[in-house]
Amino acid sequence: MYFKLTPENTVKLIYKNTGIAVHHKATADFTHLIVWGPNGKPYFSIENQTCSADVHNMHALGNTETANLQVVKPREVITGKVEYIIENLK
Repeated sequence: MYFKLTPENTVKLIYKNTGIAVHHKATADFTHLIVWGPNGKPYFSIENQTCSADVHNMHALGNTETANLQVVKPREVITGKVEYIIENLK
């Protein structure tokens, strides 16, 4: 888990054998990023997140910056966006 991401901090995956790159860009509310993959499998996942995976417990323990718990009031709307941009490197 990585945090303190900003829209200027993008993630770029470069697949040299295929000549393709994938850029992850997100709005400011997506402050966290998690990379995971099942053991023994030939794939992985990268997910932009608005909070820590253990947000409620971390917030309750006082780790509010790391947790980044967002509380939405009744009828309030919060929006964000994640973009995946495919680039041909050849």
